[in-house]
Amino acid sequence: MRDIEKLKMDIKMLESEWETLTSTDVIIILIKKTPLVKIQNEQDRLENEGDKLKDLISQLESEQQKLHDSILTIGADLDVLESDVSNLSKEKIELQATVDAQEISPADVDRMNSERDQLVKSLEITCCKLDEINKEIWDSEIQIQKKMDHVIIYLLILVGKTRSRVQH
Repeated sequence: MRDIEKLKMDIKMLESEWETLTSTDVIIILIKKTPLVKIQNEQDRLENEGDKLKDLISQLESEQQKLHDSILTIGADLDVLESDVSNLSKEKIELQATVDAQEISPADVDRMNSERDQLVKSLEITCCKLDEINKEIWDSEIQIQKKMDHVIIYLLILVGKTRSRVQH
């Protein structure tokens, strides 16, 4: 009988051990520790990083294209500016040749600028005087018109009095 009890106890102990071994937590821990699972986890991590790198490369290619377009635009602008500088240099040479051909000295140019400034001032003064004279003329015309109105009224009064005398 002891043997049976011992066997029953052994069976219970084995069942308990079996339950422990087949429990979900133990299986998950054991599965996570297997080399295959570790390799699959590493593969998933690497694939995730690969996707991130592909996204980064795509963004960098987009930025590269934008920079390339900007460089082309700046290059075109630079070409236009170089053309403008060349044209202005040619124009400067032509103007210098014209000035040299006229045999005008810098002192002559200064004198002409001074004379022009004096003429502008004289013109401004003359315009102011003309405005004053026009105002005086206008005021005089108004005064004359008022006097003429008074004379006409006086004449009308005289004519009216003369008529009434003649009629009486």
